[in-house]
Amino acid sequence: MRTPLAASEQDPCWKERQQMLKCLDANNYDKDKCEAFIQNGKKCKEFWLNIAIERRSNRTFPEYPVGEEREKIKAERMKMYQKPTIHIKK
Repeated sequence: MRTPLAASEQDPCWKERQQMLKCLDANNYDKDKCEAFIQNGKKCKEFWLNIAIERRSNRTFPEYPVGEEREKIKAERMKMYQKPTIHIKK
């Protein structure tokens, strides 16, 4: 029998969600004051949803990776989206 995962392990955007809720709580739920946290949460959700769709199409389970696999995927994707550094000779 599998042990259920903690919420922070199940939800790849748990940390972002907690930061958003903390900001909203501290600012009397004024969304304008927490826009950066809200947008970060949306981007996180979109990122992991795309990973889940990709994994589902490849028949890789679980759809949302956990633990070290999650960190590895995040690091690999971040490298893909980094802009190349241009060195100019003087």
